[in-house]
Amino acid sequence: MYINSLETRYKEHERIPIPLEGESYFYRHQPVKFRVEVEGTPIKQYLETGKIFLTDKRLMFISQLSTSIDDNFETFHVMLEDVNSSIISSPRIFKRNTFTVRITLRNGVVFIMSLGYQRKDLEAKKVFQDYYGMLLVRRGRYSVM
Repeated sequence: MYINSLETRYKEHERIPIPLEGESYFYRHQPVKFRVEVEGTPIKQYLETGKIFLTDKRLMFISQLSTSIDDNFETFHVMLEDVNSSIISSPRIFKRNTFTVRITLRNGVVFIMSLGYQRKDLEAKKVFQDYYGMLLVRRGRYSVM
């Protein structure tokens, strides 16, 4: 898991991630309310609105505007090969526009990631969940609770 270290470039007036060699993009969507909370002491939390990307190698987020409290959260990414386990939470009725997952990395870091979609984008949320599951099932690191 990496905060503010995603290499990006501008293309047609928007920031996009610089692809890794041989990387295939499966999904991108905006706007999404992105929240990640790192478990441990003290708890670290990052919250921003922006664009989510999912490839065969990484899950990435790029903020639209830096409006977070500490004003320095711009990017997030995690290598899918670093995911040891991934448990998706079942959405509550009043939170059906939110995708939430608890991810444990090989290095022992645990974080909870939530993606909040607009109601009109519920199909996009389902597409993300399908791709995310497909990519992690290949690695045997995915379950739903």
